[in-house]
Amino acid sequence: MSEFDDALAGLYKAFAAFPPKEIFGCYHCLDQPQRDLLLQKPLRELTNDDLSQYAFDLFSTVGGIEDFRYFLPRIFDLSSSDISCGPAPPELVVGALSRAEWNDWPAREREAIEAFLRTWLDRWASERLIDIRWNEIDALLCGIARAGLDLTPYLQRLLAPQSLLGLRELQALDGEAAARGAEPENFWEDAPENWCRLTDFLTSAEVREHFAAVDHPSTNTGPQAT
Repeated sequence: MSEFDDALAGLYKAFAAFPPKEIFGCYHCLDQPQRDLLLQKPLRELTNDDLSQYAFDLFSTVGGIEDFRYFLPRIFDLSSSDISCGPAPPELVVGALSRAEWNDWPAREREAIEAFLRTWLDRWASERLIDIRWNEIDALLCGIARAGLDLTPYLQRLLAPQSLLGLRELQALDGEAAARGAEPENFWEDAPENWCRLTDFLTSAEVREHFAAVDHPSTNTGPQAT
């Protein structure tokens, strides 16, 4: 199996649990038939459509910590694997971790989440379909930022050779805003410190030199015969 598959399996294992008895929240936003479907259908058989209303309204009008912990592996699974970003955008579903007070969860659960987020980022950064999947990297990084994680090690992963296309996408989307020192927006305002880490990264000499090395590789092939 790939690192992504291993991390996904670890995520399901860490959060293996029976369905909660109920789903917290507004019955106008998530009616009883929808709740029954989510609680009775096997977790790994739930689809984007099944989880969409729950995921979009998570911790706004529906969802509590215990039901979120149960649905989390499937939501992250669908969000990372589907071209439409799953039941809801990563900014929302990953960002919901902060509202779930996940720093108080058991270490094995936190570690499984972080391992999965790393492989999720690596996967998207190396499998770019920019004409179809525009702004995925920004969306995922924003979710990670809103979850309260330090963005720096995730940004550094984009300097790996296999992540070049993902880094180019991020530069194309946020590079101009970084260059002019723009204020955060589009969910980034919830994580201003991480927005600064992102803009500092995109305007850094390290990133400029990385692109230069790729776009203008050295033509020196060693000593020339005389």
